[in-house]
Amino acid sequence: MTHPTSHTGWRLSVLKTGTLVAFRGSVGLVMGACKKRWAKPADVWVMWTDESKPRIESGLLLEVLNASR
Repeated sequence: MTHPTSHTGWRLSVLKTGTLVAFRGSVGLVMGACKKRWAKPADVWVMWTDESKPRIESGLLLEVLNASR
């Protein structure tokens, strides 16, 4: 059994700027890590295709469709 933090570390290393992600039927691009004081370590800015402004999302809930290089 793998340790949950090792899974979290891998997931965050994949969520770089430009990574294509999906969540609840929507597709978006990761714009970068959220650096706000209250943000969790896994929070990222995502620009969703069906919204006009980027939103802060938990990287742990996002499905990676195409990882950025």
